[in-house]
Parts: sequence; structure tokens; C-alpha cells
Amino acid sequence: MENDPQDKKVKSSTYFVKAKAEAKEMIQSNDKLKGLLIRVRKKLNDQGDKNLWKELIEVVNTFVRMTKFYINGHYKEIPWKSLLMIVAGLLYFINPFDLIPDFIPAVGFLDDLTLLVWIYKSLKMDIEAFKIWEKGLTQQTQ
Repeated sequence: MENDPQDKKVKSSTYFVKAKAEAKEMIQSNDKLKGLLIRVRKKLNDQGDKNLWKELIEVVNTFVRMTKFYINGHYKEIPWKSLLMIVAGLLYFINPFDLIPDFIPAVGFLDDLTLLVWIYKSLKMDIEAFKIWEKGLTQQTQ
């Protein structure tokens, strides 16, 4: 995936560059982050065939959980740079007019998927640490 021209195109797109700039500002406000998570959940709920976008939905849900636990103060171990990339990815996801507009049937979410999977793979160690922490939290409540 690293050498995929579509991958490079999405990561360097003006839409993602703008999303990163907006994310830097948004991270400073829990209220803005909460608003973002609401918009992300709405977009996920509005998706038609959930099986078609299963990987995208799983990645987005992981990012939403990480951000939510960060906002609530329960999980602060996430590095700032990783949080920035996650928030930028979520902003990109909710933007209907990104590199490939979301309203284009079948391919509209390919750039979202490409970018979010790239972020997920780039932050694999941080995400694995979060999942271990989250699993421990789940086991404590059982």
C-alpha cells in the first residue's frame, strides 16, 4: 500500500492537508471533538450496505472509541501526533467533497478507506496499545 499512487495522492491531497490543520485546532477543545464524533456516527449510520464498507466502519469505530476515551480523560496515553492523525482522518471521512466525492456510487468512499487504513497501519502500535487497554477495561467491568 505504501507505493500505491492512489495512497500517495490521498495523503498529499489538499483535503487531507486541510483536515490536519483543522484537527490541530479541534484537539484543543473537547466540545469540538464531541461534535466531530457525533457527525462521524451520523455518517456511519447513514451508510447503506454496511458489509461493503466493513473495513472502513471497523477503522472508524476504533478511531471514534480512542477519541471518546481521550475526551473523557480515561485514555491519555495516545501520543498527540497520533491523536492529530486520527482526528484529521475522521474530519476527512465526514467531508463529502474530498478527493473522490462520497456521492459517487461505489467509489465515493475509496479515498476515505485508503486514507483511514493508511492512518490505522501507521499508528498500529498506538492502536494495539489502546486495544489492550480497552480489553483490560472491559474485563474489569465483567
